[in-house]
Amino acid sequence: MAENTQLPLKPLSSKAMPSLKQQAVFEQGQNAGLCGKTLDNCPYRKVDKKNAWVRGYHQGKLQAEQKRLSPVQHRTNQGHIAHLRKLFKNKLTNH
Repeated sequence: MAENTQLPLKPLSSKAMPSLKQQAVFEQGQNAGLCGKTLDNCPYRKVDKKNAWVRGYHQGKLQAEQKRLSPVQHRTNQGHIAHLRKLFKNKLTNH
């Protein structure tokens, strides 16, 4: 029988942490762009976070214009749960 030889998980490096934070800020900006907000809605003052938010904002605006996508927020679990509730409600009222 083969022995389980999985390597232990390593903690994220200090270089990876800022990129994860910047990704979250980018997605906030992207959501703002998809929702039709303006650049004035940027909540950040630090240059690196503001730049990430603005890049996301422009990406979201471009996606909204090209594909007419729904905001990132609607693709979260909350959106799925609301959709399932609506389906169950419709199913219950039809029976």
